[in-house]
Amino acid sequence: MKNLIMGMMMLAASPLVAKVVLLESAASPTVVFRIQFAAGSIHDGQGMEGMAQMLGEMIVSGGTKDLSYQQVQELLYPMAGEMDVIVDKETTTFIGEVHRDHLAKFYKLFSGLILHPRFDPQDFARVKTNAVNAVEVNLKSADDEGLGKEGLQWALYPGHPYGHPVRGTFAGLKAVTLDAMKAFYAGHYLAYNVTLGLAGPLPKDFARHVEKDFTKALPKTPYVPLPLPEPKAPAGVDVTLIQKEAMASAVSIGFPVAVNRSSPDFIPLLVALSYLGEHRTFNGLLMNRMRGERGLNYGDYAYAEHFRQDGGSTFILPNIPRRQQYFSIWIRPVAHENALFSTRMALKEVKTLIEQGLSKEEFEKTRDFLSGYSKLWVQTLSRRLGFLMDSQWYGGKDYIQDLDKRLKTLTVEEVNTAVKKYLTWDHVAVVMVTPEADKMKRILELGLPTPITYQAEGTACEVLQEDKAIESFALPNLHVAIVPVENLF
Repeated sequence: MKNLIMGMMMLAASPLVAKVVLLESAASPTVVFRIQFAAGSIHDGQGMEGMAQMLGEMIVSGGTKDLSYQQVQELLYPMAGEMDVIVDKETTTFIGEVHRDHLAKFYKLFSGLILHPRFDPQDFARVKTNAVNAVEVNLKSADDEGLGKEGLQWALYPGHPYGHPVRGTFAGLKAVTLDAMKAFYAGHYLAYNVTLGLAGPLPKDFARHVEKDFTKALPKTPYVPLPLPEPKAPAGVDVTLIQKEAMASAVSIGFPVAVNRSSPDFIPLLVALSYLGEHRTFNGLLMNRMRGERGLNYGDYAYAEHFRQDGGSTFILPNIPRRQQYFSIWIRPVAHENALFSTRMALKEVKTLIEQGLSKEEFEKTRDFLSGYSKLWVQTLSRRLGFLMDSQWYGGKDYIQDLDKRLKTLTVEEVNTAVKKYLTWDHVAVVMVTPEADKMKRILELGLPTPITYQAEGTACEVLQEDKAIESFALPNLHVAIVPVENLF
């Protein structure tokens, strides 16, 4: 079988060959599928932003050529099988998981949905309504944190294929038709841009059978990756204030970075940003100083690449690979009166990190933490398969194994060199969701101090002394713009 991959990755020898990633586990009671197409929101096309997301949802919550949506659900229920889809900028990944006893029936259903979607008009109308609501109701009205993070990407990638939200825009979703969706499927779901991920107790020749099915059913059109222009770094501190009623202000900060998991500099940078703000852990400096010492908000985190949380875990979602990445800081909603102080503090901490670097002790503590913590990223069979597929996507090495190996030999000098090479604090985009946009714009443009407001007494004297320096921390080449939420997306 062509390009059979077990555990360690190997790249396809030709772009005209479907890739297979296998993770065999005889002891597992379940079989996992991750079927990934190199088709994401960058392929939506002008005027139909959200097409890839809608199509993914249409497939997993629709019918097959021979079965209606209702019939699919009736067959799926007794198996206790699970199906889901992850759509991102460059890929769409269909996930299936079922007990080994129901593998044959589940695979027939799962593959039927992907290879022979029903494209029922009623299913389409339901999916389209849900997609529009996800943008207009959920994102723009009920998810200030998500809105801020989407707003950051919008600010970082103007005129770029990454610029619009994966879930689409209101106008783009409204413009999608069933015929356009069928055409998108035919043009982007190809035998040569699919990766077939399989894990668990796989029967003999089952992987060969799957490869044969997908190769036979899908078009043999050659796949050529969509070229991406290089994103431009912000000219200074570019602040976008999204005017919206909210109980607290959500802040996202970031800038493009010319590094991803395929680069030897990625792991050193990952260590530095784990030190700065590991997601939802107190290992991060920002979490300890902003929440722990000052009680500003629930959490403050930093990321070396695009981050989507996997369900209720604290871990990154697998199968969201991107050729171009960005650094970001997520300041979870903070009281309006402390939003500008929090922003200044986060940028000041980045500046300090760039200028001073990590000490040997800070480096060793973070390295040891990450060495153990990263092993939890692959504690399930499905996540392990997802990370193996991402490893293949980025160039072939097993990322988790490579990370473990690299951490053992990494030095503090390598980490601090990567920090100075890739990080900046004065060429960043800042996106804030707040009802006080006019007031904040005036304060920023006048260069006024933004002191912290504490809800209780008892803050340590040294912290209060630090606060005085933070509240007047200068933001160079400042540009501030207000965008009403109704004008977004």
